[in-house]
Amino acid sequence: MNDKRSIPSKRDLEELRRIAKDCNLTYTAHMPLDINLGSGVENKRKSSIDKVVSLMNHLYTLKPYSYIFHLNLTKVAEKNIKRWRDRVNDSLRGVLRKTECSSKKISIENLDYHFRYIEDIVVKIISQYV
Repeated sequence: MNDKRSIPSKRDLEELRRIAKDCNLTYTAHMPLDINLGSGVENKRKSSIDKVVSLMNHLYTLKPYSYIFHLNLTKVAEKNIKRWRDRVNDSLRGVLRKTECSSKKISIENLDYHFRYIEDIVVKIISQYV
């Protein structure tokens, strides 16, 4: 999210809304890859939450079908998976509280670890923030 050029302007959002309406489309919103909701560095994790909340609020007018998150598992975090899972859990819950977004609109795309690492967290969150 450091590159503001990749974030649609209000004018772009208006055009995207018009296109969606005219063509009967829905959108998904990929959260930036540079966020780290499981970071062991507290200010980095909080900054990531703030970025996600800001972007979700900005894109809200598009009424995305889903917000897609990448819960990056670094080599350092992999050494203590329980603590990483706790931080991811806290971060996702924080995002949902701050955005009032339904958990059913959250998708997890994991590219570098097995989903079983976070499956129970995702299931619990989905059932609580509907």
